[in-house]
Amino acid sequence: MLRVIPNRFLISVRRNSFLVDFFWLKPAKGFQSSIMVIYARFSKTGEMRYLSHLDLLRLFQRVARRANLPISITKGFNPHMRISINKALKLGLESRDERVTFYLDKEINAGVLMDRLNHQLPPGIRILDAKNK
Repeated sequence: MLRVIPNRFLISVRRNSFLVDFFWLKPAKGFQSSIMVIYARFSKTGEMRYLSHLDLLRLFQRVARRANLPISITKGFNPHMRISINKALKLGLESRDERVTFYLDKEINAGVLMDRLNHQLPPGIRILDAKNK
């Protein structure tokens, strides 16, 4: 039976799909989890319906940078902002109920985040509401 050790990751070694060994690994120095998670609901209408999923992610990254939001950044070899869109919408379809998740390094009110993003977003994309986790 395995016991849970806080702030450690379980690494298992397998050979031919059999568990051979396991050990606990400490996270790397500088590892920091997000302090706050905000879930937002947005709409994608008009000409913006032709925006692909990856372009939409890039759009949210640029808008978050322009709005000066404290978005958490991954600690890997190619760091990027921790923003995720729950479902990829097909190209050319409009939607008024899409979900996006923002991982933040500092505490911020969800209403402030919504106002800052809506001020920077292009016509056709609007944040409808936001809430803290």
